Amino acid sequence: MSEVAGRPASVDADTGQGPAETAPSSGQPWLRFEVADVVPVLHAAAPTLSFSLRVEDRTERDVFMAALSVMIQIEPVKRPYEPEERERLAELFGEPHRWATSAQRLMWSTESVLVQAFRGQTSVEMQVLCNYDLELAATRYFHGLDGGEVPLALHFNGTIYYRAEDGGLQITQVPWDTVADFRMPLGVWTRMIDSYYPYRGWLPLQRETLEALRRRKVDRGLPTYDQAVLELLEATKEEP
Repeated sequence: MSEVAGRPASVDADTGQGPAETAPSSGQPWLRFEVADVVPVLHAAAPTLSFSLRVEDRTERDVFMAALSVMIQIEPVKRPYEPEERERLAELFGEPHRWATSAQRLMWSTESVLVQAFRGQTSVEMQVLCNYDLELAATRYFHGLDGGEVPLALHFNGTIYYRAEDGGLQITQVPWDTVADFRMPLGVWTRMIDSYYPYRGWLPLQRETLEALRRRKVDRGLPTYDQAVLELLEATKEEP
């Protein structure tokens, strides 16, 4: 069995997928947030994932609007890893026996979501811009996986505007401890990246480094930066 954080990664019964609920309170909406699905947006200006959020008010009051902030975190310890994955992720988390403390939640994104007026339940799309910069921890994590699912924690916060019993406008807050779990198939992220950057990856370079690489490319008569880097890698193999 694969191990994460010094213990079997799949021993706990938590499936890592479930809705978030606010605490019931007299006279206020009793809200439930759930991630129903995620799909790649294939023709956006930049790589984008679209999360379908289901919002339910169990009191079935008239909700005029909900202005939400959603913080998305990755929870690495909630999935198993194959040996090749552990080797690649060691650069991010250190040796696997240290993952109990080093593989904590990774910040991915914070998004603003505006939910239009509804009664009972509704759904809204939350679009998340994705970066393929391998210097970013979340991208390095995605890149280090071979398959399976990515355990996510979505923290909901914001303001709910609703109709009070006397017909007036009332406001209530959604606390940050309103957390929904969701297991995102890695294949969704992979298909999105491949549609924008087929067979490519991105690394940020200092301007001086990029200029030195450009000069070497020109001096060697190489058509692409990729070939210039490959030539340098081949040269290091030939060194004693």
